[in-house]
Amino acid sequence: MELETAKIDGFIARYGPHQGALIQVLQDIQGEFNYLPREALEYVSEKLGTPLAVTYNVATFYNMFSLQPKGQNHIACAWARRATFAGRRASSTSSSAN
Repeated sequence: MELETAKIDGFIARYGPHQGALIQVLQDIQGEFNYLPREALEYVSEKLGTPLAVTYNVATFYNMFSLQPKGQNHIACAWARRATFAGRRASSTSSSAN
């Protein structure tokens, strides 16, 4: 993938070239590419004056960011017993009332 620096420069210009804009810029990059390419992290670090380690830490700390390409559609499933039990209780209560 060739890094589209013009798009990233646009994201940086929207929030300003300062370290406080890091999360917003990363969100825009994630929205554009569906993940955070390493080249983009390096470029943003350089432009915002943030150490690459800090940028990488932010990108890996928040689960909304992905360092691996993802598809356009995402499916989330609840596997917790509590959620499953609550769903059964709600459906059995509603069916017994009929």
